[in-house]
Amino acid sequence: MKADKKTLLILIIFLWFLGKNHSAIADFSYQYSGFGTIGGTYMDDDAINEANAFPHNGFDEGMQYDIDSRLALQGSIYYKDLLDLTAQLVSSSEDNGDVEVEWAYLSYRLDESFTVRLGRLRAPLYYHSEYLPVGYAYTWIRPPSEVYSSISRYGDSFDGISLFYKSAINSWDLSTELYYGRRSGDIEVFNETVDFETPGGFGAAFFIEKNNVTFRLAYTEISEVDSEASSEGEFLLDSLRSAGFAEVANGLDTQNFRTQYYNIGFLIDNENWLLNSEYVYIPIIENLAPGESSWYVMGGRRFGNYTLHLTYSELKRRNENTFGKPINETIAFLETVSPANPLIPALGLLSNGVDEAIDRTTAEQKSYTLGLRYDFTFPAALKFEYQHIIDSKNSLDSNLYSVAIDFLF
Repeated sequence: MKADKKTLLILIIFLWFLGKNHSAIADFSYQYSGFGTIGGTYMDDDAINEANAFPHNGFDEGMQYDIDSRLALQGSIYYKDLLDLTAQLVSSSEDNGDVEVEWAYLSYRLDESFTVRLGRLRAPLYYHSEYLPVGYAYTWIRPPSEVYSSISRYGDSFDGISLFYKSAINSWDLSTELYYGRRSGDIEVFNETVDFETPGGFGAAFFIEKNNVTFRLAYTEISEVDSEASSEGEFLLDSLRSAGFAEVANGLDTQNFRTQYYNIGFLIDNENWLLNSEYVYIPIIENLAPGESSWYVMGGRRFGNYTLHLTYSELKRRNENTFGKPINETIAFLETVSPANPLIPALGLLSNGVDEAIDRTTAEQKSYTLGLRYDFTFPAALKFEYQHIIDSKNSLDSNLYSVAIDFLF
């Protein structure tokens, strides 16, 4: 998401605060840092992406250097222990080097337990959401896309407000985040990039941690998603309305629908052994938005500066809506009373178009990832991964080879 006037308002508020408190300049401090990834991939066959409505991270056949590589800067200005302004700028080769504002928020600490953030924030959709662009922070080159490409296609960042609460019960540390905000951006629909916007969305994430064990629960609801239709979709909707099937067209329309998202995960890290898993569930609610269940489990073993890991991940997107039923009923009636009616073939084409539109939202995919991380110096890591991807729906498979260097500065 690029910077806009609403994001810059956060900076204006902070500058106003400085003006009102110019005598307290000595109470201010600052901190800055950066991170980056230099990566390359090789896929032996991209037929799996041509057949799949949601390509596997958009990798093409052959060598690529424009997916994982990124460079970012992050800075914070602090006023005592109460107030801080934080911004994170990320330039990614996947976005043609454009600089995106991932974070730009004002944070106010109400007391030891409560903190309020206002501005552009990263939604706590997944276990690793807080540091998702920072490849150095996790074991893989990239988290499993079967899970991490679910609700994030509607934007990882949002403009809004969040409330953090931290506490402890006996020896368990508890943290809760509640948030509300809007999203906008673009998504890929039927191999076309279209714009989307949602004026409101809310969610909550809960962490409970003790020693080397962490559990997580999260819920997100995105309401009134307003997405443009692809050119194919517009043609189908216009044809349905012209043929008198406006209700069918309204059911397929991508305007003002909502979606829900549930996530559960855990991490066990006892220094030598790693076990990490997440499960995502998205129910079928309305329109063309598919339901989804996806999960992964990763096990790893550290040998000094080396970490060997193996991950299995799985995705099932389904759409059980029967939008084409009125058309099929009309065809059946006409075949009974007038078998030679010239409308029957035309309605058959419409019915096939509806069925194809629904089918193209579904997917069934799994992958196996074997990786090695080598922390050759601090703070930098060299990573190698081999991934075997299986598209069960279309009976296709491919192999993806990746290498990357993650670093902090």
